[in-house]
Amino acid sequence: MKNRKGTSFDPDDGFLLPPEERAIRRSPEEQKERELRRRRLELTAALITVLVVVVSSWWQLSYLEGDSWLFLVLLNINIILMLVVLFLVSRSVVKLFLERKRKIFGARLRTRLVLAFISISFIPVLIMFLAANRVVVTSVDYWFKSQVENSMQAALQIGQNFYAAAAERLRANAGILLEELAALPSDSDRRDELLIRHQKQSGLALVGFIQRIPSNPPSYVERHWHARENFIPIWQNVRRRFNWEQTSRSGFDSVLWSEPSGDYVVCSVPVPGTEGLYLVTAETMGKGLLTELEKISQGFEEYSQLKNLKRPLKLSFSLVLGLLSLVVIFGSVWVAFRLSRQLTEPILALSRGTVKLARGEPDDPVQDSGKDELGQLVTSFNRMAQDVRESRERLTNLNKLLEERSRILEARNQYIETVLENIATGVVTLDAHGNIQTMNKAACTIFATSAKRWEGRNPSLSLQPEYARLLHAMYDFLRRHPERPWQQGLDFVRGGRHWKLLLHVVVLPGQIEKDGEFSSVVAVIEDITELARMQRFAAWQEVARRIAHEIKNPLTPIKLSAQRLERKFSAGISDPAFSQSTGLIVKEVERMQNMVAEFSSFAAIPEVSLTEGNLYPLLEELVVMFRTSHPRIEWLLDIPSPLPDMPLDAEAMHRVLLNLMGNAAEALGGETAAPGAKVVIRAELDARRENLRVEIEDNGPGLPEEDAAKLFEPYYSRKQGGTGLGLSIVRALVQDHGGSIIARNAPHGGALIRMEFPLV
Repeated sequence: MKNRKGTSFDPDDGFLLPPEERAIRRSPEEQKERELRRRRLELTAALITVLVVVVSSWWQLSYLEGDSWLFLVLLNINIILMLVVLFLVSRSVVKLFLERKRKIFGARLRTRLVLAFISISFIPVLIMFLAANRVVVTSVDYWFKSQVENSMQAALQIGQNFYAAAAERLRANAGILLEELAALPSDSDRRDELLIRHQKQSGLALVGFIQRIPSNPPSYVERHWHARENFIPIWQNVRRRFNWEQTSRSGFDSVLWSEPSGDYVVCSVPVPGTEGLYLVTAETMGKGLLTELEKISQGFEEYSQLKNLKRPLKLSFSLVLGLLSLVVIFGSVWVAFRLSRQLTEPILALSRGTVKLARGEPDDPVQDSGKDELGQLVTSFNRMAQDVRESRERLTNLNKLLEERSRILEARNQYIETVLENIATGVVTLDAHGNIQTMNKAACTIFATSAKRWEGRNPSLSLQPEYARLLHAMYDFLRRHPERPWQQGLDFVRGGRHWKLLLHVVVLPGQIEKDGEFSSVVAVIEDITELARMQRFAAWQEVARRIAHEIKNPLTPIKLSAQRLERKFSAGISDPAFSQSTGLIVKEVERMQNMVAEFSSFAAIPEVSLTEGNLYPLLEELVVMFRTSHPRIEWLLDIPSPLPDMPLDAEAMHRVLLNLMGNAAEALGGETAAPGAKVVIRAELDARRENLRVEIEDNGPGLPEEDAAKLFEPYYSRKQGGTGLGLSIVRALVQDHGGSIIARNAPHGGALIRMEFPLV
């Protein structure tokens, strides 16, 4: 059953379920049992329909009475049944036609079976219908001959006269009884006594009154009722035949009733002067006579009615025969549909099962209870489907295992990639021809490039010849000794930058072929530039400390001795060479003392003490100072937005900026700077990198390419009389602030010094 929400009630489990869920929850055994019940129900419904049609037709032909309304009712029932059968046949044919038009699998086979059964049954049924219809028409014409009518009319007249005499006798007795009752007082208690005496005298089976009780509808009850014991149940049937309202209008009514125990005539008479009170009397007329007379009367009445309905009667018989013929045809069509469905359902189920099996959808075994070849085919298909499902399940488990292993490998690869991307060592993968396959973040940082720029490219085509030869030598070594690593230190110069690198190259494991060829190599590149610089810086600090210690001590006696010789002997010696020599000795000693002071300062760079501070006041102070000391140079301070605070040692930062701005002034000529000389000091926040960038740019001659790489190395200087320690001290102080410093040529000429300091 369905409720208003479209769900179905399953009587087996008692739950309300949607149709699709209900179908899923049924087991194959339940589905098989429901299919058997459905088939039994269809067969029972078909048998009941056939039985109803046959019994109705037989009853109409055997017990058809002459009442025209009953005849019309039966005639209409026949027509309705015939239309229902015609509708069912038409519906089945239309459904089959639509299935064939839509090319539903099995429709053609069902069409052939149905046509075969219709052809087999239609012609014999048509012949039987025509022959039987002719016999019926002839019989009906024979029934309505005049001799039959005259005999029945004479018999009917006899019966009617006998019935009228009996009814009139009862009416006369009732009139006498009413007169005697009318003579009694209204409150007399002798009424029952009078009724009983009259019943005995007249031999009545019943005498009494019927009283109408006002109600809606009105009811009738017995009063002063005296009936024989055997007549009491008869009266319960007879009273239904009386129409008391009609009795009141006509003044008399009678009923002839037949029972196995005897025949009775019952009459009712309204009591004069009363409302709704009737006198009822009954007497016996013997046994069997009235039954026969009633049969004659009924037969004649039916005969008279049927004679008036001769043509409709013929049509009714024809319709009955047609209905039976259509039932036979419909039965043939129904059998054809059932057989075709029984044949095609296993095939359709196999087709659906094959499609679902091909799609990998879960499906229950195909159900078929047949023991024929189709049943064996279904059984074989179920075994095959079960094997396929088990194989697919094993394959699914294997796929899950592979996915799990792939996930583990992917996680491991992600871990390795994360490590490679975050280690400070550069890792580059190359193929057998020297083309770069991958570069990690550290390698891109070392060479100041991007991985996309070099992927698939051979670096030997873009590098200097000496680096290309080194790359070829590396591949030659690996081809000769693929199991051994290749190591090499390298001073790499590109784009004005200097790197000191340590290369470690190996062939990927598992990719070495029998002939020594391989497909990929991994190059591990360690940037030891800073490490080497720090080592050199520490070594130079030690050298500077020793030099300052060893030279500083004898310089003072030498200077004092030269000054003493000048004071003591300059007056007695007229040769100017003496004074010049002693003056030169003092001057050179003083220069050496200044150099020793620089060595001492380099060897003992003070520790910086960082506190939160702002760089802007320091920059502004130095710019004002240099504008005063070097007026021929234009000093510009470019700060687009307020500078944030940063960890700062003001004294050390003053020394750094003073050195760099002094070098810029010297590069422009100092006091003899040419017109248009300019130094720009920029400071701005780099929000993306969260640091403070400071640039000092001049428009002087710029830096040679080799100077840009070695400018901050100790004891490297192109200035006459320079020690090469100033910029080394600057770099050390910048690094003590956690920052970095580089030198390069400015885009429009001149030199550019860039420093970057973290904010935290």
